[in-house]
Amino acid sequence: MFRKDEGNVVVLKLDGLRYSSQYTVFITLPITTQREVIRVEDESLKEAIVIALNKFIKI
Repeated sequence: MFRKDEGNVVVLKLDGLRYSSQYTVFITLPITTQREVIRVEDESLKEAIVIALNKFIKI
């Protein structure tokens, strides 16, 4: 699914200062695809990952 040579970047961010949606997952795609960054914020890291991956798969 993700290969280093394709230029995708996945970031998991844990924001302990927030009281809601503390987890952010975003996936950047190669600049040549001209597609927006996939970004998901959620209370659950697992759910954020699942939602982001589902959005990535639909691309």
